[in-house]
Amino acid sequence: MMSMTPEIEFCGVSKRFGTGPLVLDGLDLKVAPGEFISVIGPSGCGKTTFLRIAAGLSQPSGGEIRFGTRTDGARPELAFIFQEATLLPWRTVLGNIELPLRLRGERRARRRKTAERLAAEVGLGAAGDFHPRQLSGGMKMRVSLARALSLSPDVLLLDEPFGALDAITRNRLNEDLLALHRREGWSAFFVTHSVTEAVFLADRILVLAAEPARVETIIPVDLPRDRTLALRESDEFHDAVAEATRRMHNILAR
Repeated sequence: MMSMTPEIEFCGVSKRFGTGPLVLDGLDLKVAPGEFISVIGPSGCGKTTFLRIAAGLSQPSGGEIRFGTRTDGARPELAFIFQEATLLPWRTVLGNIELPLRLRGERRARRRKTAERLAAEVGLGAAGDFHPRQLSGGMKMRVSLARALSLSPDVLLLDEPFGALDAITRNRLNEDLLALHRREGWSAFFVTHSVTEAVFLADRILVLAAEPARVETIIPVDLPRDRTLALRESDEFHDAVAEATRRMHNILAR
């Protein structure tokens, strides 16, 4: 996979805030177009800082980030999904989904058509006129996902978006997210505290150690890309989760 030009390349990226200690230290990583990377590590180790730097919301203190073959510093189209759905309560499902396109100046008819298509793709085709107060937690995250995809991103950044959901809803959204990934082909960084979720979603798992955050190891996930409930019940999936869990425990024990 990595023989092709990477979508994003982190070259010795470090981060400190002001004169404080390093938060992120010498991170090196190449991510191929369409690759799905799960990011796990101890609480407070800098996973969100890593995402914010990738998104351009925070600048690295050292090193650089390269984007494909671009030499002008231009970034690919990125979209960020936060832990909370952050929907506007006075806008409907369709109104929230189309908001980025409205801010971009897209014509009303075109952005509404896009919003209707995306609402259907995330399973909310019948809820387009609902307001956030009428939605469950899982439905709100579906709106947030559709809103991010309205930008047709090259890279999707997800910061524990399903962490507050019940297990059944979370598993279903994992499967739906991978279906959208297969269809759209964006690269993804997915931060999670769940090793099981990390294994189910990823092509590779980036394991960060703490104080400062640094790449402890990268675990390839050698599982079929068609990941379903049946895969969750397989021995190979349980073995992959056990190996990733063992590595995490070794980090926390230091």
